[in-house]
Amino acid sequence: TGNTMIYIKNTRRNTWEREEQMRQYKTVIYGIGISANYDICKALNLSMISEDDSKGLKDNMLLTVKVNSNDIKQEYGIIKGDGNRYYYNMPGCSYTIKKNAIDVCCSDSSIFLETFLNVPLSIYVLLNKLGVILHCSSVCKDEKVYAFSGKKGVGKSSILQTFLKLDDLGYDFYSDDTIRLKTDDSNQCYPSIPIIKLVDYKHSDNDKSLYCNSAGKYFVPVQNGVFKSQYFCAYELQKVLFLNNRSSKLQRRELNNNNVIVPLLCNNISGYSQLPEELKEECIVQVKSMEAKFSCEIISFVDNKITMEENIKEIFGCAT
Repeated sequence: TGNTMIYIKNTRRNTWEREEQMRQYKTVIYGIGISANYDICKALNLSMISEDDSKGLKDNMLLTVKVNSNDIKQEYGIIKGDGNRYYYNMPGCSYTIKKNAIDVCCSDSSIFLETFLNVPLSIYVLLNKLGVILHCSSVCKDEKVYAFSGKKGVGKSSILQTFLKLDDLGYDFYSDDTIRLKTDDSNQCYPSIPIIKLVDYKHSDNDKSLYCNSAGKYFVPVQNGVFKSQYFCAYELQKVLFLNNRSSKLQRRELNNNNVIVPLLCNNISGYSQLPEELKEECIVQVKSMEAKFSCEIISFVDNKITMEENIKEIFGCAT
């Protein structure tokens, strides 16, 4: 009996030690406090966050990453599992997404770093009814956010990079690729991480360790990779500008019809085209709950760098 008691005690201690190890690394993404066994901040050259920083976060999750794992599933795509969970599988990486936790098995950590911020967290946010992940670049001013959304290759990154060079407008970087829109009777949002992805990046000897994804984009830390206040406290989404194809002159059209706005927003949710029908329906429910809480506009910029700067100044040089 004594040996049995010692075994139980050691088992509990081992479980406690494993849980402590899991919680060793802290970060915040989309306003969600993440406790992980993998150091995302170190991998992407970001500043660490403290226990005090994450204490006020309402939403939290556990992340377990297994690298060089043999548990990668071969059935690719998004699959609904037993109970309240989903699997997202791709070559070299498998995600198990569930209530308040994500487990990852990957052949290489670079696959995890390249994919985690988008479809896996989009599924997680929908599953946990935390809003939606909108595919967009964005800037902020006076705690108000302006997002540029649209199909791949339409110019979201180009507009963001051009925008950030116009210091006299007073707008700051908010998020490079995605934001989380909350849907709890507010128009609040959170950014992803303080990273901007750049293709033509001339790095110095000091930053040769920057992560570069398979598309040749470097993950460049913004403002030294420091998680500032907007990563912990939601800002107000003021406007979403849907980017249309480039044109010979600036064109703008305000959107007031929800029958147009809802499909536009849904189609720009991260991973929307891959989602199973029940998650697509959840997208529609979440988006409809945000109706009329922020303005939307379709816009076509001129396909010319100098003229684009003039277009941005015309739109944002005064109150938007």
